[in-house]
Amino acid sequence: RTVTPDGRVCRRLLSGRTEVYHPDGTAAWRNPTATELQASLDELRARPGGAAAHALELLGRIITAYAGRGSGPLAAPPSEKAKAEGIPGHWVVVCPDGRMYGRAP
Repeated sequence: RTVTPDGRVCRRLLSGRTEVYHPDGTAAWRNPTATELQASLDELRARPGGAAAHALELLGRIITAYAGRGSGPLAAPPSEKAKAEGIPGHWVVVCPDGRMYGRAP
């Protein structure tokens, strides 16, 4: 977790999800792509001394779930449910007034 000088709190979770909380109440998060998850898993496996078994198991399960969902480029406009869950690789932003929108790279 990191707190920036302007008051934002940034968290990077073991699952690869990134969350940013702004002082005005805006929150944003991004779920990783399958490729990013695989890179994280490879990095954990390569660490000297190894990684905790539960961390490796968790990332393995998430990668399996992502493979079933398909986390590649969008072939068609996503459903409202998919947008609310967070499309891998895309940012979801929730404003203090409740408006929610997505941002793609």
